Amino acid sequence: MKDQIGFSLVELMVSISIGLLLLAGLSTLFVNSSRSQAELFKSSQQIENGRYAMDLLGQDLRHSGFYGEFDNLPPRVGAQMAYPAPLPDPCSTAAADLLAALPLPVQGYDNVPATVPAPLSGCLSDANHVPGTDVVVIRRAQTEVLLETGGAAGITAAPGATATPILNEVYLQADASAADI
Repeated sequence: MKDQIGFSLVELMVSISIGLLLLAGLSTLFVNSSRSQAELFKSSQQIENGRYAMDLLGQDLRHSGFYGEFDNLPPRVGAQMAYPAPLPDPCSTAAADLLAALPLPVQGYDNVPATVPAPLSGCLSDANHVPGTDVVVIRRAQTEVLLETGGAAGITAAPGATATPILNEVYLQADASAADI
């Protein structure tokens, strides 16, 4: 008898089958690992976006009621503040409406429906609103500083601030002695 050299056809087919099973297992492992990584990335992105949104909202809420040197509000310490009734229109830019709304630095609307109701519809369109969510109105003065460089018309913006007034933007001008809207 002759010694057998090499593989028989059966051994070759069995080894190819085992190799294909191992390759299929590794491919499945790789695909599942890639999917898990993609889902983990999406989750971490959502967590980061939520953290950033909460940070911005927290900063605005901490500054709510800040009006600089503006002192035309009722006293807060030991006094009952009279809040306006009905609630002020958050979209109004009339000076009288703004002054009446200043004692209410945070105003909320719970579970706003798909069609934004008045008075919110004046400044919040249906396209920019998700039905069933809440709306928070925060009243405060911007903390940017404008530097006066000469005369009443010589107000220039501090570094990083906007130098030209923005249309439909309400400005509160305040210094150590007076304030005005």
